[in-house]
Amino acid sequence: MSADNGSQLWSDPLSPLIHGLAGAGFFILGRFGEAQRAAAQALELQGDYLVGLWLRGLALCGLGRIEEAIEALER
Repeated sequence: MSADNGSQLWSDPLSPLIHGLAGAGFFILGRFGEAQRAAAQALELQGDYLVGLWLRGLALCGLGRIEEAIEALER
C-alpha cells in the first residue's frame, strides 16, 4: 500500500475505518447511541466490516438491547 492509499483511509469521510474509530471513541465515553449510529454508518459503507459488526454488538449491549447485541455479535 502506498502512502497515498493509507492517508486516504484516514481522510475519506466515506471510509468505514473513520466511522469505526469514531464509534469506538463514543463507546469508550459511554455514548452508546452515538456508537451504534457510527457502527451503522460503517456497515452501510461496508456490510462485512468486522469492527463495525463488533462495535454494533457492544453498543447495543450498552443500550440494554441484549438480544439484538447477541445477533449482531453472532453475525
